[in-house]
Amino acid sequence: LKRAEESKRSSSGKQQAKLHCGCGPFPKKSKETNMSKSDSANEWAKNLGVEDVSKDASAILKQLLTQNKVSTLDIRQAYTAYQLREKHDAKGTEDSDSKSEALGTKKGLDPSMERGDRAANQQQRRRHVALHIYYDGEKYSGLAENVGRADDRSVERALFTALERTNLIQPGPDGETARSLSQYSRCGRTDRGVSAAGQVVALQLKSAFSPEVSWDEQGQNLVKDDELPTNSLQSLTVYCPPRQKKANKKKKKNAETTTNENNVEKSAVKRNRREMNELPYDKILNNVLPPEIRVLGWSPVTDEFSARFSATTRTYRYFFCSDLLDLDKMQAALRLLEGEHDYRNFCKMDVEHVYNFVRKIHYARIHIIPHDGGTAGDIRDNLTMTEAEKKKFTGSNVCYFEIHGQAFLWHQIRCIVSIMFLVGRGLEEPSIVTDLLDIERYPGKPAYELADEVPLVLHHCGYPNLQIGYSVSNLWNVHCHLEKQRQEHLLAAARIQNGMNRLHEDAVVLMQDVREFCYARLLERQKKASRYGGRGSGNNNTVDPNHALEIPFEIKGDENDRLTVPWKQALHWMQSNLGLIPEPTSIKDMVHIPISKRSLGTTYDEKIVALQQSSKRKS
Repeated sequence: LKRAEESKRSSSGKQQAKLHCGCGPFPKKSKETNMSKSDSANEWAKNLGVEDVSKDASAILKQLLTQNKVSTLDIRQAYTAYQLREKHDAKGTEDSDSKSEALGTKKGLDPSMERGDRAANQQQRRRHVALHIYYDGEKYSGLAENVGRADDRSVERALFTALERTNLIQPGPDGETARSLSQYSRCGRTDRGVSAAGQVVALQLKSAFSPEVSWDEQGQNLVKDDELPTNSLQSLTVYCPPRQKKANKKKKKNAETTTNENNVEKSAVKRNRREMNELPYDKILNNVLPPEIRVLGWSPVTDEFSARFSATTRTYRYFFCSDLLDLDKMQAALRLLEGEHDYRNFCKMDVEHVYNFVRKIHYARIHIIPHDGGTAGDIRDNLTMTEAEKKKFTGSNVCYFEIHGQAFLWHQIRCIVSIMFLVGRGLEEPSIVTDLLDIERYPGKPAYELADEVPLVLHHCGYPNLQIGYSVSNLWNVHCHLEKQRQEHLLAAARIQNGMNRLHEDAVVLMQDVREFCYARLLERQKKASRYGGRGSGNNNTVDPNHALEIPFEIKGDENDRLTVPWKQALHWMQSNLGLIPEPTSIKDMVHIPISKRSLGTTYDEKIVALQQSSKRKS
């Protein structure tokens, strides 16, 4: 019982209490008294003879019956009135839903399901679909959603928000519930700042074909899940049942008779012949997703498919500038990584979830991106390239690592790249890779910095029997969107280059200031190297600081007659004579300590013991 009120009086003037289960209000407030809502409820309960208004409906009914305030017939009549009221409210809801459906169609959303409509959920067909997703992760906290955190800014949070907004998944009380209902899985869990061009996720999405569509007009041969279209371009000719008519306003005296009549009427109505297409999931989601996230294509998959465990290969790319790097040495070091090895010294050990650190890398290469932005070339192909092909890559300083394997450990790619940069700068030999793969020699990981996360991209996820479908209209829109972003970044790089050129053209510095700066920097590097037994971060690490005070400037005219020098010439003098180069790592003039001389981190066994002790203390 939802509500009750004082309903009628007897002809003799005696007041009787009768239960009414409609949506009538409490007794109206008196104009003379300022009666609150709780006072009104207590007054209503007092009239019915109920002592405690906070009791539930069953307790109130029991109390009324024991006090002979209401009969069983009154309760049955009240319940009948309640059912009629519910039907009336349901009709109003259908009318409002039809208006919301029309409004949702104008906005380009999928309006066929309203939140909380359980009956609609049961009548909808759902398909297990794999989505091919691109995203720029620089502004995001990673792919995985931190469920329960209001400040979470993950790719999955944006994706599930778009899925619920377009009514493609069944919403739950929280993100985790919606994920479990949709059978969600992902291929690679990218970290903060990492992007993806080939991420694949799989989940259950709503289909445009209801379970009641059939191949025949009689509705005997229903369309099965494996007979549905594999893309949004393929159409099927099916027969659909007509939409349900609005409920009659007249009351039905016999409920069983009404049910039988509806069944006969439903079977007698002819089905409508329609040409139907599957929902364009990529286009629907791209209309509401943030600009950094795009759905490129989709494909139906079996219920046993898992975006994570069904994947057989994963390919990562890491973009970098090759200035002052020895690419040949780096490629030689990469070859030593190929094959099946224990990579515990090339990752961040997660001992709570991982106990086996053996992985297989199929290949690891360095590619150079040409000036025209065309297909990148493998540096191993330099010997077979023609002169015209070599000109495309001459002077280009944008490259990327491409590492292809079955699966990877936490931070494995970034650890590999960090070691490759040390080799490319001449601070380590390629043999350091072999040393780190020897877990007997290095049972614990030596301390070294991780490479930056922003240039890392999950490039491709490989599956043996998965063919993603793409539509021209969606790819056209995505390509235009990405081309706009590319031009914006090119213009930003041009503005930065213009600022550097302006320094070269106009900036003039004192010669004495240049000499003192170089002397102080070389002296500090020398002190650090002698203290730690390491080498400086530049290519020339043995320069005497006094050379900064002795080597003359090679400029026209007598140096003694000039006190200043253009900044461009000062940079050339520092680089050619002292090995001081304004590269990103030169902001902090770090001294490189060889990996072999660094202290080792905790081993796997030591981490397990520490974890067990921590669990005992918590318990």
